[in-house]
Amino acid sequence: MIVNQHADPDQRMDLELVRKAKDGEVEAFGQLYEHHVQSVFRFVYSHIDNHSDAEDLTEEVFLRVWRAIPKYQEQGVPFIAFLIRIARNVIIDFYRSSRRENLNLPLDDIQIAGSKSGLDENVIQGQTTSEIRNLLANLKDEYRMVLVLRFINELSPDEIADVMGKSSGAVRVIQFRALAALRKLMVSK
Repeated sequence: MIVNQHADPDQRMDLELVRKAKDGEVEAFGQLYEHHVQSVFRFVYSHIDNHSDAEDLTEEVFLRVWRAIPKYQEQGVPFIAFLIRIARNVIIDFYRSSRRENLNLPLDDIQIAGSKSGLDENVIQGQTTSEIRNLLANLKDEYRMVLVLRFINELSPDEIADVMGKSSGAVRVIQFRALAALRKLMVSK
């Protein structure tokens, strides 16, 4: 695995830790876990209606990552995109096994990203987390996923594109439409 010298420092650190983990260094995997567990948990919890289920599923994500890491190949995208893709599959498996059909968004304990990439400040200005949760719950799944990945997990459009198997341009269009739908819901409330 060649570490891209142009990647940001976090991505280079992740790639180095992945290389060590592939060589069997448990401590390196532990560092990857510590570095990404909160992001993975926030993503899972934004799709699961129970805090302890979200914790269990987050652990399942990292168990699957541990099993998959020997086959992991760097493809020029941040490691978090790989983790979110696995988390998405774990969530799908959870809903299939429990035969649940709708994704509730219990975001009460999740803080929306700050001014760094905040959820279009004109859209959410004056809204509580509970109100945002209720608004997001009324969006199409694809819209909700893009907004959660972009503004709660703070992934870039390119990273989201990798997770969702779409182009970054398509992700930007979905984000634009999702924000427009969110604005429309706010006006109608």
